[in-house]
Amino acid sequence: MDEGKRQRLGAMGTRSDRPLRHEVAIPATIVGQKSAPVECEIRDLSSTGMSLVMQLQLPDSADDPLAEGREARVAFTPDPEHAPADEVSLPVRIMWRHPQGVGIRFLESNDELRTTLRTVARNAVDARSTGTAGRSRLSPAAQRKILSACRKSLEKLLPNIIWALRADVSRRLRLFAEGASPEEAHAALTEADRIDEHASAIGRTIEIGFFRSFAKAVDLDQTQEMRFADVNPVLTVEAGDAELKVVGTKAAEHAATIAALAHVAEERYKSKLFELNIRLKDVVGHRMDNESNPLYPTAACRIFWDATIEYCNSRRVRRHLQEAITARVVPLLGEIYDELHKTLNAHDVPSAFDH
Repeated sequence: MDEGKRQRLGAMGTRSDRPLRHEVAIPATIVGQKSAPVECEIRDLSSTGMSLVMQLQLPDSADDPLAEGREARVAFTPDPEHAPADEVSLPVRIMWRHPQGVGIRFLESNDELRTTLRTVARNAVDARSTGTAGRSRLSPAAQRKILSACRKSLEKLLPNIIWALRADVSRRLRLFAEGASPEEAHAALTEADRIDEHASAIGRTIEIGFFRSFAKAVDLDQTQEMRFADVNPVLTVEAGDAELKVVGTKAAEHAATIAALAHVAEERYKSKLFELNIRLKDVVGHRMDNESNPLYPTAACRIFWDATIEYCNSRRVRRHLQEAITARVVPLLGEIYDELHKTLNAHDVPSAFDH
């Protein structure tokens, strides 16, 4: 690994350095300063914070009560089954946000909070499903252990791919501005600034979309340790494109672009994908749908594409995004496949050529 890449990974931190996270599904409300309560759902928590799922509009002004950096309060019932009346209210700070929710950090840490979090985590563990093995030759416990290890491998590599994509799109837009007319240069720089401004939100949208799709593809989307928020990226239509036929044309154009990007990756990693599909079929018990499986280039490219244009969508951005996915994302997909094969080797999953 070159020194530059090592420094970038170090700056982002590794997953092993972060507090243990528990996937949950608990109704809650969040109240910003001088705002009405907003209903949401806690989808994961750790000793330092939570991820909340809700439908939000991108902020139009600095007055947004749930903007990044603002303080708020989150209220929820830690044990609704056994103590439905025991609600807690915690002061928090908004650390990131995107249209599907926000990430918060606790402002206080004490024994009462730690007890509350242990209660929630214990209930989540007790609620885990044990009937998801399907036609796998493995027991439910062994199946979940292998697939959780696969997800940890993905968690280790995905942040660097997200960073590489965002940085390359921004860089290409700024290079384009250097030789463009004043009007086009201003527009390109504005778009590059917007992508940089929403880097954390774009990254989180990609992560949620990727892992939610992975959980669904391997039939573990209903277990606590694999549950993620549903992500339904909305195709942003440029001003003036109000007619339905125009929207349909843009959607078809995007689909064709994604198919072309995926074809390059599929041809490049044909043998690795073939073996990986067979090995994961052994674990899951059935062949996964490649249209929704994020390990397959079509779904992966779609997730990266949709998450980016959700925040900044123009013909210029789409052109540079296509180039960035080809140059940066496709080569790094090979690292994901190699890492997953190592993970499957460590758990004694047979090679495709052992069948």
